Amino acid sequence: MAIRSPRIEFAVGAFLLVALASLLVLAFVSTNRKFGDGGAHYPLRASFTSIGQLRLQAPVRIGGVTVGRVAAITLDPKTFNAVATLDIDARYQLPADTSAGIYTSGLLGDSYVGLQPGGDPETLKPGEQIAFTQPAVDLIQLAGKYMFGGGTASCLQREYERGGTNGLVYSAADSELVQGRFLVDFVHWRSEITNSTLSQARWSTAGTQAWTGMPDYSSLPATLREKTPTTDPISVYGPNRTNASEYYQTVYSGEAMTKANSVLYDADPDPNVVSMQPALDTLYVTSGGAVGAGRPIMTLYHGPENQQLVYSGFPLWYFQRDQILPMVDWVLQTLWGLPRRPVTR
Repeated sequence: MAIRSPRIEFAVGAFLLVALASLLVLAFVSTNRKFGDGGAHYPLRASFTSIGQLRLQAPVRIGGVTVGRVAAITLDPKTFNAVATLDIDARYQLPADTSAGIYTSGLLGDSYVGLQPGGDPETLKPGEQIAFTQPAVDLIQLAGKYMFGGGTASCLQREYERGGTNGLVYSAADSELVQGRFLVDFVHWRSEITNSTLSQARWSTAGTQAWTGMPDYSSLPATLREKTPTTDPISVYGPNRTNASEYYQTVYSGEAMTKANSVLYDADPDPNVVSMQPALDTLYVTSGGAVGAGRPIMTLYHGPENQQLVYSGFPLWYFQRDQILPMVDWVLQTLWGLPRRPVTR
């Protein structure tokens, strides 16, 4: 049997100790980012109606650069808002009108506090509270409020397709659109949906009645038209595209309602009074294509059965950029109430 050298055993043991020490240092640094930072800091407070997944030691950033950490999170016993104490690097003296918001790194990354310095010559003093704040946004919840894109209905309905029927038409008459299916229960497209080639779309609120909390539809673009070389230069917005014909399409594959679809609810809380009102507003209809014009292709459900939900049967990237941006802005800002950050588009 070979006898191990004491030197080899010592070297292996020393290597393991160094590796263990390195792991401990990394663990400490990852949980306490102040490690090795001997600079001065000062506290600021920020009150939020919701902090989402914000955690202690989360970074505080300005323009993507970390300038501090979240030192504490408490609950205000009077307002029941979450109050975050921010430990800010003393090198950065923030204007008194600085605003704070809670954001997420990427789609599902960690939360952080983003600061937007204002122009006030006065600065925030240690311990003061930031007056302007924006709460965290629940992306999972918002994702359930808006669905778009030609093909969504087909993905949801394909396995329920009845044999011997048109595979591109999903119909209540064929028992394909029934209770228990997403498009019926949440989107409230309950009559007939046809997947076909369509062209353009136009704003339409025909038959819409006023309801409590009804958003302002007037800021929606009147028409949504296909991209052209003049409106959306491929060299600017699609520089990596190699096939211009795929970028500039004259028709698109979309899904529209092709039969009357009435969704009503009793809007009067008095059980002795019945006041039936529509719960599904049509926002856009088709301008042409194989299914014809005037077919609902974007709707807003606002009834009592589930939360408000916008659904569109068209792909956003087919339309002109200057038209689709205000349409998306309407969903994000007017409907969801999200403020738009002053960034270049």
